[in-house]
Amino acid sequence: MPKYIRRSLLSLSIDDPKLTENAYASWADAIILDFVRKPGTDWQKELQARMPAAIGEAARGGAEVFVRVNSDTAAAELEATVFSGLTGVVLKEASGAEDIAKAGERLDALEESRGIAAGSLEIDVEVNTAAGVWNSLEIARASRRIGTFTANEHELCRDLGMLPEPVLEFEPLEYIKSQLITVATSVGGQAHGMSYPLSLTQENAGEEDLRKAVRRARDTGFKGAVCPHASWIKVCNE
Repeated sequence: MPKYIRRSLLSLSIDDPKLTENAYASWADAIILDFVRKPGTDWQKELQARMPAAIGEAARGGAEVFVRVNSDTAAAELEATVFSGLTGVVLKEASGAEDIAKAGERLDALEESRGIAAGSLEIDVEVNTAAGVWNSLEIARASRRIGTFTANEHELCRDLGMLPEPVLEFEPLEYIKSQLITVATSVGGQAHGMSYPLSLTQENAGEEDLRKAVRRARDTGFKGAVCPHASWIKVCNE
């Protein structure tokens, strides 16, 4: 479970030449590291060589550090990216409890083999599909490692056959967001998200508009947000 409320999370690539600078200057509560599996290369070996340094660079400013992995290839990606210094992993496209259980088993082994405290690595869930929403309660109950739920609204809209654009006057994913907030809270976790329409436009809004959006998100139960722009972080941290 999260020890602290994470008000702001920033995604950064391990290929970013200014990773240390951008992470340090961001003041984000947490950094999510993304990577690219390069075709035609031994991507696992390459990531294993690079990740320890990338984790250290991302943590330089005091932020917690996570790595984002895909549920369907989680075993290989966890093997390549999990090292000391991580707070946990963000698991994309989990569709049921089995995905969480498999990731948890792999983390058990990696904690033992890489000198990481047993049971310390968190699993945060990025919900991208209708199946992930439908099975969110069993996902939340699948492991004591579960920390947060985040709705990836663009991918969710596409999976549901909806336009990932703010064309409606009302919040189209209101029920889904409420469900994820309720499920996360029921197991002692947190939910991250932004209010509509900024949740879909993800624009670099003015500070006052952003402040109103953050207030609406907090009023519905979200504790923080994954920030598409570093400029969001100041307001999310208020």
